[in-house]
Amino acid sequence: MNVHLSLLMLAVCVFGQELPSSPHGCTEGSCYPATGNLLIGRAVNLTATSTCGLNGPERYCIVSHLQQPEKCFECNSQHPYDPNVHSNSHRIENVIYLTDSNRVNTWWQSVHGQESVSIRLNLEAEFHFTHLIMKFKTFRPAALVIERSADFGRTWRPYRYYASNCTRTFPSIPANGLHHINDIICEERYSDIEPSTNGEVIYKVLDPAIPVKDPYSLDIQDLLRITNLRINFTKLNTLGDDLLDRRPEVLQKYYYAIYELVVRGSCFCYGHASECAPVPGVNAREIGMIHGRCVCKHNTEGLNCERCRNFHHDLPWRPAEAENPHTCRECNCNGHADHCHFDMAVYMATGNVTGGVCDDCLHNTMGRNCETCKPFYYQDPNRDVRDPRVCISCDCDPVGSLEGGVCDTHTNFEMGMIAGQCRCKVNVKGTRCDDCKEGYYGLSQNDPLGCQPCNCDPRGIIVMGAPCDQISGDCSCKRYVTGRYCNQCLPEYWGLSNDLAGCRPCDCDFGGAFNNRCMMETGQCDCRRHLIGRQCSDVQPGYFCAPLDFYKYEAEDATGHSPADPVLPGQVRQQATNDCVQHLSNQLRRHRRHRNIAKSQQHQAALRRIRQLQQTPDVRTVHREHTLSHMVTWTGPGFSRVKDGAGLVFTIDNIPYPMEYDIMIRYEPESTENWEAVVSITSVELPSSLRCGNLLPTEQLYTVTLPHHNRYIQMPRPFCFEPSNRYVVTIRFQRHGATHRHLTAFILIDSLVLIPKYMELPGFQGNTPESEQRQEEMIRYMCLDSFMITPMPALAEMCSKLICSISSIIHDGALPCECDPQGSLSGECDVVGGQCRCKPNVIGRRCDQCAPGTYGFGVSGCTACDCHSDGSLSHQCDPVTGQCQCRQGATGRQCSDCQPGQWGFPSCTPCQCNGHADLCDPRTGECRGCRDFTAGHLCERCMDTFFGNPALGSGQHCRPCPCPNNPNSDNFNALSCQVDHTSDQIMCNCKQGYMGLRCDQCAPGYYGNPEQPGGQCFPCECNGNIDTQDPESCDPRTGECIKCLYHTDGPSCAQCQIGYYGNALAHDCRRCTCVTAGTLQSACSDGHCDCDRQTGACLCREHVVGHNCDQCAPNYWNFGQDQGCEPCNCNSQHALGTHCNMFTGQCHCHSGFGGKQCTECELFHWGDPREQCHECNCNPEGTEIAQCDRLTGACECREGAAGLQCNQCARGFTGIFPKCIQCHPCFQLWDDALCQIRRDLDHIQSRVQEILKGGITPGAGDARIKELEGKLKQVKDLIITQDRDRVYQLIGQSIDDLRAEIALTDGRLMAMGQELNTTAETDRALRHTLDNMEKELRDLNTTVTDKQKLLELFGSGFADQFEKVKQYYQESLQAEMKCNASVFGPMSPVEESNKTRARTEDLLDEIENSINRNVAAHNKSLSDLQKQAHDLHKQVNQLSDQVCGGHSNNSVNGSCPDSQCGGAGCHDNQGNHVCGGVGCSGTVGTSVAALNDTRNVTDSLNTASKELQKVSKKLQDIAAMTQKLKNQTINTLEKANKLSKELKESNKNLTEFIEKIKNFLTEEGADPESIEKVAQEVLSITLPLNRTVLDKMIAQIKESLSNISNIEGIVNQTTLHTTKVKELLDAAKEAKRRAEEVKDMTNITKEALKASGKAIEKAQAALKEAHNNLNSTRNATAEVEGKLVSLDAKQMDVMMRLMNLSKEVEALKNKTEQNRQMAIEAKALADNATDLTSSLEQSLNNTEKQYRELQMKIESLGGVSGGLKDINQRVKDLKEDAEKWLKNATSGIRELDELEEKFKNNERRMEKQRLELDKLKDNATSVRDEIRHRVQNYNTCVR
Repeated sequence: MNVHLSLLMLAVCVFGQELPSSPHGCTEGSCYPATGNLLIGRAVNLTATSTCGLNGPERYCIVSHLQQPEKCFECNSQHPYDPNVHSNSHRIENVIYLTDSNRVNTWWQSVHGQESVSIRLNLEAEFHFTHLIMKFKTFRPAALVIERSADFGRTWRPYRYYASNCTRTFPSIPANGLHHINDIICEERYSDIEPSTNGEVIYKVLDPAIPVKDPYSLDIQDLLRITNLRINFTKLNTLGDDLLDRRPEVLQKYYYAIYELVVRGSCFCYGHASECAPVPGVNAREIGMIHGRCVCKHNTEGLNCERCRNFHHDLPWRPAEAENPHTCRECNCNGHADHCHFDMAVYMATGNVTGGVCDDCLHNTMGRNCETCKPFYYQDPNRDVRDPRVCISCDCDPVGSLEGGVCDTHTNFEMGMIAGQCRCKVNVKGTRCDDCKEGYYGLSQNDPLGCQPCNCDPRGIIVMGAPCDQISGDCSCKRYVTGRYCNQCLPEYWGLSNDLAGCRPCDCDFGGAFNNRCMMETGQCDCRRHLIGRQCSDVQPGYFCAPLDFYKYEAEDATGHSPADPVLPGQVRQQATNDCVQHLSNQLRRHRRHRNIAKSQQHQAALRRIRQLQQTPDVRTVHREHTLSHMVTWTGPGFSRVKDGAGLVFTIDNIPYPMEYDIMIRYEPESTENWEAVVSITSVELPSSLRCGNLLPTEQLYTVTLPHHNRYIQMPRPFCFEPSNRYVVTIRFQRHGATHRHLTAFILIDSLVLIPKYMELPGFQGNTPESEQRQEEMIRYMCLDSFMITPMPALAEMCSKLICSISSIIHDGALPCECDPQGSLSGECDVVGGQCRCKPNVIGRRCDQCAPGTYGFGVSGCTACDCHSDGSLSHQCDPVTGQCQCRQGATGRQCSDCQPGQWGFPSCTPCQCNGHADLCDPRTGECRGCRDFTAGHLCERCMDTFFGNPALGSGQHCRPCPCPNNPNSDNFNALSCQVDHTSDQIMCNCKQGYMGLRCDQCAPGYYGNPEQPGGQCFPCECNGNIDTQDPESCDPRTGECIKCLYHTDGPSCAQCQIGYYGNALAHDCRRCTCVTAGTLQSACSDGHCDCDRQTGACLCREHVVGHNCDQCAPNYWNFGQDQGCEPCNCNSQHALGTHCNMFTGQCHCHSGFGGKQCTECELFHWGDPREQCHECNCNPEGTEIAQCDRLTGACECREGAAGLQCNQCARGFTGIFPKCIQCHPCFQLWDDALCQIRRDLDHIQSRVQEILKGGITPGAGDARIKELEGKLKQVKDLIITQDRDRVYQLIGQSIDDLRAEIALTDGRLMAMGQELNTTAETDRALRHTLDNMEKELRDLNTTVTDKQKLLELFGSGFADQFEKVKQYYQESLQAEMKCNASVFGPMSPVEESNKTRARTEDLLDEIENSINRNVAAHNKSLSDLQKQAHDLHKQVNQLSDQVCGGHSNNSVNGSCPDSQCGGAGCHDNQGNHVCGGVGCSGTVGTSVAALNDTRNVTDSLNTASKELQKVSKKLQDIAAMTQKLKNQTINTLEKANKLSKELKESNKNLTEFIEKIKNFLTEEGADPESIEKVAQEVLSITLPLNRTVLDKMIAQIKESLSNISNIEGIVNQTTLHTTKVKELLDAAKEAKRRAEEVKDMTNITKEALKASGKAIEKAQAALKEAHNNLNSTRNATAEVEGKLVSLDAKQMDVMMRLMNLSKEVEALKNKTEQNRQMAIEAKALADNATDLTSSLEQSLNNTEKQYRELQMKIESLGGVSGGLKDINQRVKDLKEDAEKWLKNATSGIRELDELEEKFKNNERRMEKQRLELDKLKDNATSVRDEIRHRVQNYNTCVR
């Protein structure tokens, strides 16, 4: 039976050993070797200070011998244990295994009676020690200490103390539980006297109840690391009889005996090894032995991997962590060192990146990485830094270099370092530092700077070279700089600067400045009057420079003189009409004698015409209008029209400068004859100036020819004019080469101009380069020629500058503008010329007169007459009113209006108003005052609200719209209506707010009853808080708002919703911000509360106030309760007021009272305050705190103190308080034994009382006892059957059950311990706070004491200060009271903490069972989760293989060395995820490949998009070229139209001219002389082109037209190409579509891209061809335009010639008019004779007779008759040629019309082509956008 119970107890007490963990990889994080029993294989290292029977057999006894017959046994340990021979040997090595080979227990046993015994384990290296298990055969020790050593036994430190009474056994060791993982404490749970055998002592280095934040910290590692372990047994557990009886038989049963000792640990490798090998010198190789030498990874070495390998010190050595192995990194010494070390300062300086420092660098290198060369060496830039010959010796001059010749070790452009560059002194340069820097001289070794500064002005020295001589220091000045230090400018130079020349020339204007000198600092020249600027080249505002033709004298202002006036110079020619008058007079007298009435009348008419011509004025003014279509070729208002032989007299008296002037006459001929001018210049006074005073004569006479093809003439010689003198210029104008004056010959004279001879002025004289340059510039830029013609062309900038200079010299400055304020826009004028900016239609330099054809000079300028050409007689109008002279039928100021009832001047037509109006707009024809409800331009439609067809002849009228009633009714809701002819329905256009076919319904957002008469639709009054487009937003009948927006509510959406507040009318409803803890629960739901909808005030709980219900009302506290805040209930008598703290409820008490409600005694007092409060009077030397228990007054005593006030020595102490000395330890032993006996007696007594009371043994029916009895019976049965396997199975099962229970209990204890630790931590914090407050209180008491002393010292002299001190003292007392109240008392934080701790302990007791159940459930859930995690890990691996192409075999640091394709959780060195790659078959690899292909597709599509953009740009260019071609074509057409019009006009003039010649030749009065002259003039006419050239030109035009007509083919071809482009773009779209569908089909995508690329290439080719076609079209058009321009020029020449011919014919016509008049008179006489004479025959006979006589006379002339026949024939030929020309011109006009039509057709085609190109561009843009959209979808995986 005893054996069976022993087996059962063994099964219950056995602890299972942990299996060693299997090795794993160390690449990704920390790795640890397997753990095991460190005693295995180390029996020789295990020693004990006491072992029984070592020296011989020893007798020992056991405490209880009830189970065995024997009581005492023998111990003989002289030999090692052997189960067969030496079974009674109990050496220390027996504890390594529990049983021997026969499964018999073995143990170690000490000598009996010996208390101080030690067991020591010496390890050969550092090991990780995790926990210790000791199973005792006898009583467990009453006290023991576990110690460790980490330095092989040199020093020892305790792990843990164990004692049955820690306070007595180890008084200096805390026994209050473990708070920190490394606390050294004493425990009592393993030191009880029970059980008497198989008791265990278990120690874990890392208590599971204490959380470890960082298991890799140095403290934890140091706690686990051991080299030696020692167990000191210091006290035996006895029954107490050894104290009373020391006989050997009593002591023989008290000793230490251990069955099994387990030292669990592993090889200590800091996480850098997964396995360990034997330490050199250790030969033990037992199974399960934990070896001590780490097989190091991570580039570490050492017995415990405690350091980095040699040359791997770039990172600090660290213990490995779970996800970071902290691998030692190799040093980078660039091949120049073999050793390195780690430097923490370097590591921190580099941001914890690298800390390796190379040692003993070779090859002349140095630095942390041997990366730089040593001093006096530099790095060869052509060699690699690892090259042994990379460092080369410096070559520096010691005189000019620093530090004896040190050079830059390497090249660093940012730092300005170049390898090998010597470090020169400050003022020294050169590769070897052997030259002075620029600006320095005198290289010297004694000079610390090397060279001395030159002190040259940097602005004045030459930049290219050295500023000064490096030996002497002389400065090298620039070209225009002088001075010792080059700091001054040469004369006529200024502005010393860094310019190339140093100083800049003054460049004073030779005319604007008095000389070329200027100020050296500013360069300002000395200017003439009204000239400004540095160079005096700018004109002051309001002034101007006179042009060269400024002194011009208008011919309109000159005095006109007749030819016979003697004032005019030259001989007076005889008038050609004198001989004609004499001849006509003689003929008239002869005809009168012969009574030839007809001839007489003809001669009289001729004489009258001659007299009319003679009465024409010799000189008159001709005004010309300024029009935009004609170039102004004259100055002033117009010309003076001077008759042949007449003249003009000019007076000149405003000469500004004495010099010679060229005289120029501007004119305009009226015919092709050349004229001549005889000019006389006379000075009124004798010349007195130096320039003109010595010149003779004072009068000069010029005779110059005025060619008809010129517009000005210059006198051959200049004339010297001077100021203060008056000159008279008299000019006679007459035809050149004529002998007689002609009555019809006139010439137009514009003006007389004086142009100064600028070559005489300073600046142009001499042979200086400047003068020659100015002369050359005047010629090169044609400055003088620009003033010869009118209008003057734009002057070159150089001309303007030179002319201003000339004007400044002549006028000694600038001239004032003097702009007329009424006719000019401003007071400023043109800088050159002085032309003011005139208002509209104002002319003159000063803008002081109206232009011809305008009127009303005023503040707005002048107004154009704008007389209508068809309605007025002339272009001139009344200068005041502007009324034109109207023709008959025209009205208005401009004669441009029709009569009332008509419109469309000048082709006035009646108004067309369909019979509904009488008047219309005279310009547009729009009818005015339409009747019959009509409207429109022609009253052709019905007015709004009516419908019908009011057009004349339709038979319809305008009828009112039925929407729903007539417009004039009170139920009409439409704006208009129309008839839908398809459905024959009337469609109403409703007003706002109405809808429906008849506008009889209200629109969304409106309400009302529009069906009823008078019914209207009104806007729903919802304050803008509805969607007016939603038909359900409001009721259509009542207008009630239904769907309110913006969190509004109500029938009008005028208030906020529940839970919102604010101004609903302003869309400002905001959510209520009520605090739920203070708001009524009924007003809150789902975390939101209701509030006042206007103010937002919340509905607060009882006694809660605040807008948001966020605080208690006054005199209330405990905010956040369901019932609201509770009253403070401060004692009215003991509290300072009724208020308290809102959260704690603490009242403010009077002195002497405390507690939350001031109902207790004050601090340091106890008792009932209603009766009496007693002072605690706790002895400060014997108490922990000064506050005693408030009810009993008991003080909290320190150790060794006792008594109510802690003023006595406690039990176990002796002496006089406070010097209490602890009693001898024997007292403690006796006292413990007595206490234990007393407790046991009390327990036995209580059991006896229970048995006596109940009659049964307590607990006999407990289920647990029954369960144990069942197990005992089962064990008995097994023993009887001798089923050993079953017994062992049962034992193993029991062991497993016990382990589970132990683990469960351990977990519970850990949780409780953790909570207790938390509570202890809180308590410790509160104690710390109280200590601080006590310290502050002491300081406060000290301050109060000091103030009291001061009061006693100065109380007599300072009353006011004394009052203040008393006040401060009262405040201090109050503060002291508050502080005491917060520290002591029932409501103090300490008391609250104690209560909280008590409640916590109660709660722990209450929830223990619940915790146990939860822990069990959590363990089960944890196992399920682990299983699921395992399954999930498998799924992750499978999924990783499918996705990434590799399994997730990552190491601790996240790298996956076995999987190139990566996987789940795999990272690279930079921390980036690794999944897939090249050659990986996973989805990611395929996706990456597809993504690359897609990116290629994207790039290709982007390229295609860019190409399409280029195509689009080209299309835009084509459109622009098309538009330009269109403009050119339009211009060409306009020119063609103009040419056609001019040709028609020329044709008309030519016809009229031929008709005039024909009439002239057929008139009777045409004398032979006139006929001959006419014939000569006609024969002298030559066309600019002969017939052949003209035909050739027409052929070229036709050819050009044929080329232009080919535009249709080009456009067609371009259309075809455009179609191709569209097809190719469609192909690109198709390729894009296939690219969208491809996804994984990359090959198809590439094919589609290729097709798209080909399509784009073809599109580009087609566009290029279209571009070329358009270019050819443009070239053809330009060629045609050029030919048309040429034709236009030639036609203009023809027109000029025809115009001259017309003028000459006009002259002949005047002469022939006389003959025609005479013929008319003769005819009238003949008619009279026919009427008066009754016999026609006689008269006819007489006439025939006279005719025959005349014929005979003519025949007698002979040659004259032949000449007349020739003249007649030539006239006929001329007529035929003219008719041919007319026919050709008509044909040309017709061809031009055809050309115009073709141009229009081409323009229409091009417009159509442009539209097609725009459409193509839009299509291409849409395709491009679609492609981009698809590419973006591919990139973002969006479908």
